[in-house]
Amino acid sequence: MPDRVLLVDDEVDFATLLAERLTARGLSVAVAHDGEEALRILCPKPDDPQPVPDEVEVAILDVNLPGKSGLDVLRELKAERPHIEAIMLTGAAEVGTAVTGMKLGAVDYLLKPVDVDILVKAVRQAKARRAERLAGLRMIETGKLAVVGSLAEGVAHEINNPVNIMFHEAGWMDDLLADADIPDKDLLRELRGAVSRIQTQGRRCRSITAKLLSLGGRIDPRPQRIRPDRLAAAALRAVKARAKSMSVKLVSGFARDIP
Repeated sequence: MPDRVLLVDDEVDFATLLAERLTARGLSVAVAHDGEEALRILCPKPDDPQPVPDEVEVAILDVNLPGKSGLDVLRELKAERPHIEAIMLTGAAEVGTAVTGMKLGAVDYLLKPVDVDILVKAVRQAKARRAERLAGLRMIETGKLAVVGSLAEGVAHEINNPVNIMFHEAGWMDDLLADADIPDKDLLRELRGAVSRIQTQGRRCRSITAKLLSLGGRIDPRPQRIRPDRLAAAALRAVKARAKSMSVKLVSGFARDIP
């Protein structure tokens, strides 16, 4: 993809010719002739009815612009779009101003009239610096997400253990109530309703902890193929202790050709 550049200069003929020469060297060049137009392109507003080019990677700013100066544009640009790099173009008498631009965040300054090949090299160096800065920001964000994921994973495990006990004990209570001889039917219905509500909230907690573990990267949330026999065997292991306490013997058998 060509380097996306905005050239900002109030000298129309100079800007047109320089844009053509930059385009001939493989750059994608938009042109603005004053600070207001430059900021509309560099920092577009959502409600702006006029179309703007794709996001600019490098802005080439003439220091001496009518109205908003090149430094004014640079200052606003760095406040709103700090990841867009800037190169200042200046006359010999404005070098001090261009140095001020470097302090404001410009990556380079060049004297006019500028050698096109030197400008192209400066643009590509600015783009490389931009890519490094964005990569650094992505690494920082990745690190933050890893910390959040680790914290979420720890919380999920702390919640999961008591929830699993609660869920299984509620199932045991439901089984006992099914066999219990309780003459008061209203009381029995109320007890079974309470158990059902516990199980519903237990399932809800399990869903929450699964999402937390997914955030931590331990659970892949995408649908996956399963082996029904392994799933059934895991379920039997989960209720083995409870079955033993009720003097129930668990027997399992699975066909060898289960897909």
